[in-house]
Amino acid sequence: MNALSDPRHPGDEPAGNMTCREFESRIRGFLDDDLPDEVQEEMLRHLEQCPACREELSIRLLVESGLRRLETGGNFNLKDEYKAVLAEAEHRIRQRARSTYLGYAAETAAVILTTAVFFIALLR
Repeated sequence: MNALSDPRHPGDEPAGNMTCREFESRIRGFLDDDLPDEVQEEMLRHLEQCPACREELSIRLLVESGLRRLETGGNFNLKDEYKAVLAEAEHRIRQRARSTYLGYAAETAAVILTTAVFFIALLR
């Protein structure tokens, strides 16, 4: 059963700002880190509220990561893998936000410094 056919949470009803149908269509991008941070954050919020989509993400992890790891002889723990994927997504989002903030801070400092140098030159 996927989130779209789960009677607990039909695909057209939103959990947060995202429907299950939207969530499912973005799982691949989420796992590959190919989505904008805002979309990943929205998906994380959706997962907090939607047991059907948590199950769907677990199934996709099992199929994609679990089978690959088992084929190479590695161990696979779905619960641990699921937690790790969510933790990695949250970490990436925080890191990017921090980098963006530092970039803005550096740009602001450069503008202030340039303005100060300009005014000092005018006063001489």
